[in-house]
Amino acid sequence: MLESLDRTAAHTMEWAIIEGKLKLGIGGVEWLAIHVNPDELRKKHLSNWFGFLADVERKNSDELMQDALLMDSDSFYSRHALNWWIVVKNALTYLSLLRQRDYNRYSDFIRELQLKGGMS
Repeated sequence: MLESLDRTAAHTMEWAIIEGKLKLGIGGVEWLAIHVNPDELRKKHLSNWFGFLADVERKNSDELMQDALLMDSDSFYSRHALNWWIVVKNALTYLSLLRQRDYNRYSDFIRELQLKGGMS
C-alpha cells in the first residue's frame, strides 16, 4: 500500500515538473529533453506510439508532438482526440533521442516549435 502511494506521489510530482517546465517555453522544453532518460522501455513505448499513428493514418507526428508541448491537455484532446500525457511523454523521449543522435533535426524541431508557439 505504501509503495503504491509512493509511486502515485512520484508520478504526480513528475507531471507537475513537466507541466511547469512546459509553461517556461522553449527553455523548459529543452531542459526536459536534456533530462529525459530514454531507456529501453521509453524507446519501446515511442516505437509503439509511432506504430499506432501509422495504424490510424496520422502522418504528421511532429505536429502532434509540437501541439502537445504547446497546448494544455484539454485543448490538445479537443483538437486531436488523443491523450496529451502520452503524446508529451513520447515527444520528450523523441526529442531526447534526436538531441543525442541527430542534433540538426533536433534543432529544426525546436525552431519549428518556437515559430509555431511564438516562443522565445
